[in-house]
Amino acid sequence: MRFQAAHKLVTYLLVLTALAALGTTRAVAPGSALIFLVVLVGSFGVDAGNRRAAWLDRVAGPMRAGMGGLLAVIVWRIWRRMPDADLAPAFDLVLALLGYKLCYRRSHRDYVHIYALAFLLMLVASTIAATVLFMVTFAIYVVLATWALILFHLRREMEENYLVRHSAQAPSQKVGIGRILGSRRVVGRAFFGATFAVAVAVFAGAVAIFALLPRLGAGFVLGARASGNVIGLADEVALGRYGVFGSARHTVLFRATLPRLGALPDDDARRAAAEQLYFRGAVYDGYDRGRWLRSRRPELRTVIEQEGERAFIHEIGEPAGRNSLAGSERVEIEAVGIPAAVLFAIDRPIAIELPASHLGAAGSVRVAPRWSGETALRVGGDNSEGFVTLTSAHYVGYSRLQSMGPAGQSPSVPDAIMGSFQLEPKAREDYLAVPAGLPRMGALASSLGTGPNGAGDAPKIAAVVAWLRAGHSYTLRPPARPAGVDPVEDFLFDQPAGHCEFFASAAVLMLRAAGVPARYVTGFRGGEWNPLGGYIAVRDERAHAWAEAWVSGQGWVRVDATPPATGIARAGRFAETSDALDFFWSRWVVGYDLGRQRDLAHRAWRQLGQLTPAATWRRVVGGFGLLLAMVALGLALRRARRLQGQAEPTLAMAVGPEGRKRRPDGAIDRLYRRALGRLAGVGWPRRANETPHEYAERLRDAGLFAAGAFDALTDRYAEARFGGHASSDEVVAELGRTILAALSIATPGGEKTGRSP
Repeated sequence: MRFQAAHKLVTYLLVLTALAALGTTRAVAPGSALIFLVVLVGSFGVDAGNRRAAWLDRVAGPMRAGMGGLLAVIVWRIWRRMPDADLAPAFDLVLALLGYKLCYRRSHRDYVHIYALAFLLMLVASTIAATVLFMVTFAIYVVLATWALILFHLRREMEENYLVRHSAQAPSQKVGIGRILGSRRVVGRAFFGATFAVAVAVFAGAVAIFALLPRLGAGFVLGARASGNVIGLADEVALGRYGVFGSARHTVLFRATLPRLGALPDDDARRAAAEQLYFRGAVYDGYDRGRWLRSRRPELRTVIEQEGERAFIHEIGEPAGRNSLAGSERVEIEAVGIPAAVLFAIDRPIAIELPASHLGAAGSVRVAPRWSGETALRVGGDNSEGFVTLTSAHYVGYSRLQSMGPAGQSPSVPDAIMGSFQLEPKAREDYLAVPAGLPRMGALASSLGTGPNGAGDAPKIAAVVAWLRAGHSYTLRPPARPAGVDPVEDFLFDQPAGHCEFFASAAVLMLRAAGVPARYVTGFRGGEWNPLGGYIAVRDERAHAWAEAWVSGQGWVRVDATPPATGIARAGRFAETSDALDFFWSRWVVGYDLGRQRDLAHRAWRQLGQLTPAATWRRVVGGFGLLLAMVALGLALRRARRLQGQAEPTLAMAVGPEGRKRRPDGAIDRLYRRALGRLAGVGWPRRANETPHEYAERLRDAGLFAAGAFDALTDRYAEARFGGHASSDEVVAELGRTILAALSIATPGGEKTGRSP
């Protein structure tokens, strides 16, 4: 391959690899990536001096003006989202600059800019990647970067300093750069093979350093938002979007590890248990004509009590002194795809535990209170309302699971746990508020016998759930609601079809009309048991909404009025394997810290401690013997190659029977090298700083060859080696016979002449 083509191809592959690494994060907009790919393909045929490059040079002014306008739009998009960081416009900025530089590759300086921008894409991707695919793209990037930088260095030297001395008498002259860049002999398979081995060694060393050196940091990544909040987790929820959005994608948002599921008898039982779990996220208390809002009132503030590494959670009005994990369910959460600030846990969490911060952490990370039992993360001691928006996190939640009763009844929580919990009066008013303009809501509650003065809380909940399930149907494509009509009222009385949002909203408003404090909750229902990784994968399609109602003597209980739907199809074996690899990446690469290193060291030490002295001795001796065998094999191979290179070849091997040689390409090169071997054997080696013509001149001056026989071989060799002019079989055979005869004359009897070079 020609040098220029090899350099360009490696450069473009490097850019594509950086884009693929960024694509594994799902942070770049698909439209932006598609436009960049079109520009990349179009720029591949633009080289300095051709017609496309000349046309682009003529329109360079308008191109710069267009790039300036595009950059201004991107900067405006970034500014518009401030102070909430959004990475998508920043990626568009880098891609726009990279596409521009690819179209204007004219010198080695342009390649410097291209490599810097590609490295920036890879660097950003490394901070937010949460999949093992990034490891694959990174390994390819290391190899391509090694090739690209070496080729770039060679090209720069060619453009600036490449000199060739044609003969001993001729002065050094600058060679035309086009001839050198078009040469096929500068780089080849040997170059790519050797540099590939170097890149693999560098990558292996980087992995070893990553695994063995002490890790600094908190053990999880806190990143800026790469896209908008997941619908249903923002501060405002508009009905009609969450359920449909959740069913539209198949992306893993977080993974949960529950020790209790591992104790079940088989995978079928674990899958069934995973389907019954509720992962609670955001909570809303205010309703306004099709929108759920957070009022952020002081009486609804979550209370956090920090005890060591655990943050115990309760709400105003709950009795103090309940900071006990007795009877709780431990769940380890690996959040990998939720650009939101809410910490998820099973049901209502009673405590959140973060990994211990280590030396070198950017700031102390702590659990911060939100509202209605929600929690979030905050860095440092700032007490403002600005919570950390997550792209990845690792934490442990402790919850007391609510056991579901018969159909239509509320879940039950033991009285011994809730004790004398009393809802704070102001909070009770907030959770009983029914907006004006819904007169039929109260009449409906009275007709069901669940009015404010009706039966107790549990019967009211059962009646509301039963009525909704009996008269309304579940669909992911609800009918269009008339303008100016409240969507919940339309769902209750006119068009009784909707998804979980409508069932949960109707249940909350009906319970409030019946005098039962209630609130709207969004999260995820169920998950997929992954037998390879031993965890539950929760995807977008599991998005769900339900209600929470306050029951005297029990506190807040979950109320899911949505009719049971058909189960979601299980992911295939390939999807499970791929996600298990991503789980490994998230836990042991993204979340790899000093604590993980300590766990691995303790585990390895325990395994070594379980070995008997005899078994330990056998393993040590066997490992040492294997190491010695590998070293001996390497030395033997090295010696064999050295002997092969130093062996004295016979010129007769260059010429076959009847004066013809059946040879592959490069026969003149082989003949020349064999002649060098014979000459070195008789005391006339070629010096390291000698050109072929200088060497031939020295042999001619010494009178070693008659009739300039070696000069003819040198000329043919130079033409083939540096000019690409191959010699015919007849010419090679004739030169072989001539050189053999000349050497026989110069060294009669095959004895060394003893003359000094």
